[in-house]
Amino acid sequence: MSPDDLCECYADRGVSLSLSLLDDEMVLIEGDRASLEFLADLIRAQACFENDSGFAIQPHGAGSTFFGMGSKLGIYIHRVGRESEP
Repeated sequence: MSPDDLCECYADRGVSLSLSLLDDEMVLIEGDRASLEFLADLIRAQACFENDSGFAIQPHGAGSTFFGMGSKLGIYIHRVGRESEP
């Protein structure tokens, strides 16, 4: 399943992620169980997606439905390195 397909599946499930900087070295990711499961599934979908190495969602753009109102940071998932079967 592509990351786009996964987002379509989760679009009506009330996912609400919030990302913020705690300090110069830490990013806080908050969400209820369904929201964190969505993020885990999204990372897995991007890891397995052969057609593109990067995928992004952001609170004020594509994928905004997956963020809480106070979130200011988005997510860019970029697969690097050699490919191997899991």
